[in-house]
Amino acid sequence: MTVAVVLGYLLVNPMVRNNQMAVGLILGVILSPILLKWYHPLLIFTWNAAIIFFFLPGKPNIVFLMSIASRR
Repeated sequence: MTVAVVLGYLLVNPMVRNNQMAVGLILGVILSPILLKWYHPLLIFTWNAAIIFFFLPGKPNIVFLMSIASRR
């Protein structure tokens, strides 16, 4: 419940850079168990996905970020 209240407060003004980073951090922590359990199928799924992170330098595909996240 407290996480929902904090996320709601941060999403009131989503264009503030600190709010975006905090929401990304919270979502990363919440989704980390899924990544730990399903990293190999997710890596295969994102291999040919046409998802590009345009806001990162170099505009990397999602497979690059998934391969970095799934390193042991």
